[in-house]
This record gives sequence, C-alpha cells and structure tokens, in this order.
Amino acid sequence: MAALGKIRSKGVFLIIIIGLGLFGFIAGDMFRSCESTNRAASNRAAVIFGDKIDKPAYAEYVDKYVKANQVLYQRMGRQVNEEQLRDEAWASYKQYKLIEHECNELGMTVTDQELSDLMAKGESQLLQPFMAFGFVDETGRKFSFQDYKTFMKQKGGQNGENLEAYELLLFYEKELKKQMLMEKYQTLAMSCVLQNPYESQFAFDAVNTESDVQLAYIDYNTIKDDAVQCNESELKAKYDQLKKNFYLPAETRSVEVFYLTKQPTEADRNNLNNNMLKIAEALRTSVNTDSVVRKNKGKSYGVFVSDKAFNSYPQLKSKIDSLPVGGVAGPVIDRNMEGKQVYSVVKLLGKTAKADSIEFRGIALVEERNVAKGKKNSTADSIVNVLKNGGNFEELAQKFGQEGQTQWNTTIPYENYDGLTNEYRDFLHLLDEMSVNEVRTFAPQDGSIQIIQVMNKKNVTPMYDVAIVREELDCSDETINEIDARFNKFLADNQTEADLKKNAEKFGIERMDLAQLDTDKNGICYDGRNVIPHSDDALRWVFSAKENDISNIFSCGQNNELLLAIVLTGINEKGYQTLDNPSVKNFVTALVKRDKKAEQIIASLKDVKTIEAAKAKNAIVMDTEHVTLGSPISNLPGNEPALNGAIAKTQVGKFSSHPIVGNNAVYVFKVNDRRTLNLDEQRKQQIAQEVMQKNIRYLRSAGFSDIEKNADIEDNRNLHQN
Repeated sequence: MAALGKIRSKGVFLIIIIGLGLFGFIAGDMFRSCESTNRAASNRAAVIFGDKIDKPAYAEYVDKYVKANQVLYQRMGRQVNEEQLRDEAWASYKQYKLIEHECNELGMTVTDQELSDLMAKGESQLLQPFMAFGFVDETGRKFSFQDYKTFMKQKGGQNGENLEAYELLLFYEKELKKQMLMEKYQTLAMSCVLQNPYESQFAFDAVNTESDVQLAYIDYNTIKDDAVQCNESELKAKYDQLKKNFYLPAETRSVEVFYLTKQPTEADRNNLNNNMLKIAEALRTSVNTDSVVRKNKGKSYGVFVSDKAFNSYPQLKSKIDSLPVGGVAGPVIDRNMEGKQVYSVVKLLGKTAKADSIEFRGIALVEERNVAKGKKNSTADSIVNVLKNGGNFEELAQKFGQEGQTQWNTTIPYENYDGLTNEYRDFLHLLDEMSVNEVRTFAPQDGSIQIIQVMNKKNVTPMYDVAIVREELDCSDETINEIDARFNKFLADNQTEADLKKNAEKFGIERMDLAQLDTDKNGICYDGRNVIPHSDDALRWVFSAKENDISNIFSCGQNNELLLAIVLTGINEKGYQTLDNPSVKNFVTALVKRDKKAEQIIASLKDVKTIEAAKAKNAIVMDTEHVTLGSPISNLPGNEPALNGAIAKTQVGKFSSHPIVGNNAVYVFKVNDRRTLNLDEQRKQQIAQEVMQKNIRYLRSAGFSDIEKNADIEDNRNLHQN
C-alpha cells in the first residue's frame, strides 16, 4: 500500500513520462512512415494519370530501348547518340502511356491477329526494324513474314546461335503493337476532322487573288526603348490579356550557365598529325599490317565492304577508290557526329567487284537432336550428294525438322559493325566463293554442320578490304590543365552572379540564360531539343539548389570537354507564372512598349493620306507585287498577317483607311492593282487537301497537349542518382 501511495503522489509526473513515451512511439512511427514514403517517391520514375512508374521497371525499358535502337541504327549505317536515345525512350514511353489511357477509356485494343495480318502483308513502314535484320522477300522491298516466323520459332536461328537478335526482335514486336495502337487511335481522331467547304474556299481565295501595293512603314526600332515608359497597371493589363500563355504544366527553373569548351591547341593538332604520319609510314613499310593496326587500336574488316561503309567519313571515302592495292592514304581529316576532327590513315588490302546481296538457304544437323550420335558428317555428305543430283531441298529440310526457307544476306549489317567474329567472316567468305545453286557445308563452332545452298546473287558493286587507324583530335594534358586552372580561377575570383557576368569575357568564359529548364531531358537542355551530354548531375543540382545559389564546376560534354558552372536565378512553380517572374515581366514589358511605340507612330501618321506624305514622316517606302492573303510579304522586317488582311479588304486605287499595327512596324499603303489568277480545279482540290492536313496537324498537336495536361504528369526520372 505504501508503494501504491507513493505512485499516486507522483501521478502528474507519471502522466508526463507516459505521454512523452507515447509521443516518442507515435513520432517514431510517423518518421518511419515518412521515410518509407520518401524512399518510395525517390524510387518513382514518373506518375502518369495516377499510374506510378517505378524506376527499376522504367530503367529496364530504357535499357532495352537504347540497345535495340543502337543495333538497329548500326545495321542501317547510321550513327546515334546514347543520351538522345534515352530521351527518345521517355518521349516514346510517355506518348504510349497517354494514348493507352485514352484507348482504355474507349475500349480500343490491338489483337494478336491484327498484328499478324500487318506482318503478313509486309508493306507497312512500321516493319522497317525487322527488315533491317534481313527479313526481306525476293523483291528486296517487302518484309518476309515467313522468314521471320521461322527464325522466331527456332529462337534465333537453327541452333539458337542468334539469341540476342531473337530477344531484340521480341522487343521490336512489342513496340510494333504499341505503335499500331497509337496509329489506331490517331486514325479514329483524324476521322473526326471534317471537310469545311467555307474554309477551303477562303483558303483558295487567299492565293487566287493577288495585289500590287505601294507600302510605307515606320519600324518600332526607330524609337528607343528608353524613350518609352510603362507602369505596373499597364503591365498587369497586358499580363491578364495573355495569361493563358504563361501556364506551366510542371515546375521549371531559370538558370544562368557559365561555360568553357576545352579546345585543342595548334600544338595538339601538330602532334596528332605527326603521330598519324608515323602510322601511315608503318603501314607502308611493315610486312605485318595486322600488327600495326592492333598496336594503334585500328580496324581491319577482313571482308569486302562497299564504300557505303565510309559514309560517315566523306573525305576518307573519296580516297578509297583511287588507291592501288597496298596503297596508303592519310592522314585524312573528317568530322564525327559530335563535330570533333578525326584523323584517319587507310591501307587498301584488296579490291574486287561482287554481289552485295546473296540469297541462300540451309539445313542444320545437330547430333542427338535431328541426327544420331556419330552420324552427323556422313548424313551431311549424303544430303550434299542428294542435292547435287537434283534432290528436293524443302523435303529434305522438313525431314530434319526445318522449313528450308531462303533468306538474304546483305553487306549492310556488317559494314558498320566493328565486332565481326572469325566464324562470321568465314561464313561470309563461303557465300562469296559459292556460285548460284552450289551446295557446300559449313561447320560453326557450336558443333553443328550447316548444309548451305546459294540461290541468287545480285547488285554487283565495287568492294574493298581495308585497314584503318583513326584518332580523334583531343586536348593534351597540358592544354586541359591550363583550361581547368583558368575556370577555377574565374569562380574563385568572382563570388556573385553580378561579378561572374561582369568578368566572364575577360576569362574567355561564355554564358547563356535558360528561362524554362525542366526535367523532361536527362540533363541541361540548351535549345529545347538538344541536351549537353553527361550534364545529368548538373540538372540534379539545379532542382536541389536554392535561388541565387552558385554551383561548383561540372565536367560535361561527350568527352568531358565542357566545363560549366550554374547560377539558379529563379524557381518557376507549376501553374500560371506570375508577373513577378523575370522572363514573363520582360516579355510583357516588351509588348507594352511595342504598343506604346505604335501609338506614337500612329499619332505621327495621323493626317497622312498619301505615300509621299508618309515618306515625308521618315517612313520607308517600297513597291511590292503579287501580294496574297495567304503568303508573307517579302522584304519586310517580319511576317505581318494583319497587313495582308488589310490589303485584301482595301479596294484598288484606295489608300489604307488607317495605319496598320503590325508585329514589327506600323504600315500605310495604297493598292495599285489587283487580279484574279483563275487557278484550275486541280489546284483548288489541292488547297482543300492542304487545309484538311493543316487541321489534322493542329488536332494532333492540340489534342495531345490536352491529354498531356490532363495526365498531371509527375516526372522524377532525372532528379535522383541513377
């Protein structure tokens, strides 16, 4: 009882202790819940229509997309930038998710039968990726569905030796189905666009009637900006008028970027040129060309290729055909897709004329699969003899579990591929040596035996076997150290944005202002389309910094050739940007000042009734002919649709009833002549079709923008470390 009394005497104290304990428990649980939520958010790539897309799943899709397109472009002889492909992957993914949402609402799908029907017909442009893998019919223009089915049924060829190609083709097939769904939706949307006869007639009249006009105008630039003042109420009125143009669907940032490009010096250029001259001499004098090529990280095809293999290096390409066998050319200077100079030395190892397309078919014999153990070689010899004596290839192929379908081998896949195996080279040499209808055997490293028959050869063209050593012109270590030191000193000596801007030119530093930087691209996008390579860390800094923060130095560019530092000048919240936003205010201020300049110019032209009187007011006078409603007038400061409209409404011989306020100047004019061109019915139909296409393009653009806006997209792909 004594103990109980002691507890009662401490009642208030105990309540506080227990309360604090409960609060700690609840707070800890809340903390763990918030921590879990934050982890989930950081692991979330994006949200589209409420659908949460996890980073691992999205990253897997991007990796497949990049790899599939890299291989595809390589086979098509095109160069591609991996970061561009990653941005393309997001654009493709996002577009499909948006359209998929609309299609789900409509109950619209693409069935497996529709997919098969499209592939069987073989004429759609969507089938180009499959054709690049050699699935082409005998015409060379259509997709061969039969060859494709055979390949996929065998999961990468007769022995599965092309499993990577099989997996890539599976990805293409999934993407094809997505593209078909998007086309289906677009077709439905386009069917809602109706032909408007009045709009078509208006468009026809716009080009069917032309006028000869004498113009006089006073450019807004004749009045200095300093001479025009505007107050906040005027800016607010203009802002309210244009407010819908300032809506941001997602948060953006305004930044000022200071950057310095590492450029090779003349000494760097001379050193590379001298080194390439030594390599050229070694190729001329050495009896072991392969040793010279390997030592200098060059490339020797080992097979004959057409000059298309050198399309990316036009200067080098121009030298190849004129070289004698054994001849060496170089150093030859070209530029790669990043704009860097590339020095090349080439040695011509062989030259011939041969078919660039060979049709063949084969039967694969694999022990304990379609032939008994120890019977592979004797069975192969037997098949070859039967075929040489007129046996039926298809029947023999079916006997050994295959269809014996023909396929085409072209030079395109390996002309732009650096990784040819010795086995693939041997197979290509075999096809080259064989004559049409000849039958031979080929023994791959997997232990099978292939019975090969060549069916057709076409497109005989000059071919070359070459050894090439290439090297890009880069900065030396000394040059890099000097540039790094200069940029570091620039940041150390200038601690504020004002100082950075003031002294940038003195240090040879360039700068650019980016008013609406977003997370849509995987890095700093400087022109709305292109991204500075490897600037993803810089983008993450921008979206984690506070206003007026100055970053450390980022090394960016394809080869870290770009140094940049960033000042975060503004945070633009999602929604309508306010007039306080500097870029909005500058834009609105410019428009208000333009309006005030127009008022002053109109006042100066108040009593002007002739072109001569306008000229006396220092207006620029010009004669212009063939003015139509639908075409811009040449030789003006810019496009002026309001002027075109006013001219079309003014009678011949009349002076403009009032000055026309344009985008760039104020105009007065006199219509001297007008005529009807009497365009034929065919042209009228063409114009109607152009109107229809314009409306379709607008629907695609505006309709997709509305879908995107309603999707309430949350894009976090580039805000967390990959």
